[in-house]
Amino acid sequence: MNNMNKQYITSNLSLAASILASGKAKFVKVISNGYNPSDFVFEPLEACQEIERSYINNQLILKVRDVETNIKILKSLARREVGQ
Repeated sequence: MNNMNKQYITSNLSLAASILASGKAKFVKVISNGYNPSDFVFEPLEACQEIERSYINNQLILKVRDVETNIKILKSLARREVGQ
């Protein structure tokens, strides 16, 4: 988490895909230092923290297909970022 910019940062691919699938947060970018895992950045911070709490407490209800699709998309973005 990055409180200064009000952005949420995670390297957990499954959580990042879930945040994206929720539709409550906006994907900003992938940050990579050349190593795995990459960091995924989202806004707004508060919405992401709420999703994270639901995710951790096994209370997040999403369509599995949406999460699977987002995992593929995020993996692709992370690979492209590492390759640059």
